Amino acid sequence: MDRRTLLIGASALAGSGAAAPAVLSQDRYPSRPIKLVIPFPPGGPTDMLGRRYGEKLSAVLGQPVVIDNKAGAGGILGADLVAKSRPDGYTLLLGSSSTQVTGPLLMPNPPYHPVKDFTLFIIGFVPMVISCNPGLPASTLPEFVALLRANPDRYRYASSGMGSIGHLGSELFKLEAGRLVSLHVPYKGNNPAVQAAGVPELPTTVECGLPGVLVSTVNPVALPAGAPADVVSTIAEATRRIMADDTLQADLRALSIEPVADADPVKSAAYFSAEMERWAPIIKASGAKME
Repeated sequence: MDRRTLLIGASALAGSGAAAPAVLSQDRYPSRPIKLVIPFPPGGPTDMLGRRYGEKLSAVLGQPVVIDNKAGAGGILGADLVAKSRPDGYTLLLGSSSTQVTGPLLMPNPPYHPVKDFTLFIIGFVPMVISCNPGLPASTLPEFVALLRANPDRYRYASSGMGSIGHLGSELFKLEAGRLVSLHVPYKGNNPAVQAAGVPELPTTVECGLPGVLVSTVNPVALPAGAPADVVSTIAEATRRIMADDTLQADLRALSIEPVADADPVKSAAYFSAEMERWAPIIKASGAKME
């Protein structure tokens, strides 16, 4: 007996006053393509992680995963689209610290709550790197700090966008290094701002005398809050399988992306809540704002 026959039979039962099985009114998730919103342009680390995750998710769930790059406002535009979408599991976000922490904190009236409006699964993090034009007369971080101190407001710095972790990490660097003065130039994503390969031999900011400047962008997969429990568990289990894959982990580490495989929504929400508490006073001290 096919599904159409079952549905006709259910209608007949309903018309006779008998209760039709509720299971017949719903398709098992997922039954159609899933959209994965990446709120940054193609080519940056969040995009590279998202495309690899989307390809694996399609293989695990047996449905196409359509990548949708919705860049703008440091990732806020794309994240807001997902936060306000129907919580049925067919619209996901590949977020970042910019969308879940710093961007909303910069706004007097953010369009969404970065923790309460989502179910979050952290899948990776990328340590931030301070880099500069090789033509500058500075080859170490202390020399760079000295150069900025001697030339206030002469040099500019780029980030992936207003409110991005690159923007706020740079503001933190300026504060920790002695309230340096340098104008921010926001771009629509990391790739237009700068391209750099992984360089594990670089000294850390701790080794250079700035222990307070430890900054990473953390990437979660996110569903709108209120998704059914079976949808959340399906995405969670698929994400654990994907991120535990040895080949994918090696691929991501080659891109300086450290994979996270536990897909725990409780730990993920706690992490981003703590990050909001950490960054709120830094943002206030920096004076940075985003309308």
